[in-house]
Amino acid sequence: TRSVEHVGIVAPHLLFIERHKRTNGAHLSSSSTTSTLSTVPLRDFAGLISPLSCNNSSDNVEASLLSPSLKSSILSFSYHLTIGNTEEAYRALKHVKSPQVWENMAKLCIK
Repeated sequence: TRSVEHVGIVAPHLLFIERHKRTNGAHLSSSSTTSTLSTVPLRDFAGLISPLSCNNSSDNVEASLLSPSLKSSILSFSYHLTIGNTEEAYRALKHVKSPQVWENMAKLCIK
């Protein structure tokens, strides 16, 4: 059997733990459980970063390409958009020049 549980948020990722329980065919009482930590990008960061694999250090380098100021700007944009303050949401991102960021934010606004 397999179960997936949400264990936390570390912007820009959601963290999940997947547990796989395997029973020994002949012995129903003996079983083993393996756990894997996986990540999914927050919706606002979709297309800007890829999911991290906790075992692959090259993915960690890729995720670090998202600068702290850009991450902060996107989170601020999302916050202000959520509370209905569109002027502040625009101000949070107006200094960003990346077309990919603007395309992603436009998709969020349309939804």
